[in-house]
Order: sequence, then structure tokens, then C-alpha cells
Amino acid sequence: MKAVNDYDPLSRLSLYESYLQEFSHDHGMRYKKLKDQWLQLVPKYMDSSRLVLCHGDSQISNFVVSGEKLYLMDWEFTGNNDPFYDIACFGNNDFNHALALLPVYLGHEPSLEEYNRLYFFRAYQALQWHNVALYKEYIGLSVDLGVDFKFVANLYLDKAELISIVTNEAKRFSNIKKADKENYDAMVIARGGGSLEDLWTFNTIEVANAIFEAKTPI
Repeated sequence: MKAVNDYDPLSRLSLYESYLQEFSHDHGMRYKKLKDQWLQLVPKYMDSSRLVLCHGDSQISNFVVSGEKLYLMDWEFTGNNDPFYDIACFGNNDFNHALALLPVYLGHEPSLEEYNRLYFFRAYQALQWHNVALYKEYIGLSVDLGVDFKFVANLYLDKAELISIVTNEAKRFSNIKKADKENYDAMVIARGGGSLEDLWTFNTIEVANAIFEAKTPI
């Protein structure tokens, strides 16, 4: 089954950015740097042959349980997309949910590249919702709804910052999982000098949980 239209993340991001031009918004160097880092990964992880019908906003709040039935609500963003996009959406509030869903969806322990693809789409979503939150701030919804959308926008940019080093974070998470199955006596995870950006992935909840769940002493 296919939708009439593709979700087309690249065009959609450009569209959301254009909405902010009405307010003469300058995205600033931080956003531009993160977007450039994401764009460098597009040729590797955005593959038109993988497009299938996707919900487009499959975060947990859109799942409704009624009796023995499960309903998926809010199909506003439906289109043909990479299924990993929906899996990444499932972790919108807590990315551990997406990490837990991925092996269930695949039916096997994800490879490093599969983790990277998941992080790639999560990084995109952080950039996308950053723009949406800024637009809501500009049109006055922060006051009308009592929600600080400027804070929300910055929060999404923080999330994009954390996942901008996709390969490093996914590699650490994946390697811990794999090494834990090798019956080693112990594992040593060390870090040396470097920039804050180079070291920050050691502080992520995904790596922390992988260490906590490992049976091998670390």
C-alpha cells in the first residue's frame, strides 16, 4: 500500500523554514551547522527504494487503547517514507522507546548501520520540530496555550546537537550490546581528552542504559 504523496523530508524542512521568513528569523550558526551535518548523511541514509506508507507522527501519545483494541490517531503527516522514520517518532518523548522497538520491528539485533539510520531520522525530526515550535512562538501560541514554544524549540535543537554525531553514539551503543554477548571477563570504556562535542555521547541515556543492562562487568 502506498500513499498518494511522499513525506519528502528535505522539501518539508525547507517549507517549515520558509514559514519563519515572514518573521525575518535568522536560524543562527548552531542550527545551520547541525543541518549541514545532517545533510552530509542524506545520500547514505535517505533511499527512495525504502519508501512505504508511514504514519508520520507515530509518537506514543497518538496511540489510544480502548478495550482490547489499539487505535493510531492523527494521520495529518501520512505519506510514503522510510519506516525507520516512524520508529524514530515512537521515541519522541523518550528515545529509549525507539531503541527498544527497532529490534522488534527488524526481528533481529540491529546492526550499527541500522542504529545509524534510526538516529539519522531522529536528528531530522529534531530539526523539523525546532522550526515548528519557533513558528508557534512567532504566531503567539506560547501566550494563547500557556506553553513556552521558544523553550521547546531550543530543547529540540539540544536533541539535534546530541544526535549530530550519529556514528559515534550508535557505535558505542551497538558495540556494548555486541561485546556483552562475547562472554568477556570485563569491558573497559574509556575516554581521553577532546572537545565537549567529542565526549558528549558518553553522557547519553542510550549508552548509560546499555552499560546498566550489560551482564558483563564494566
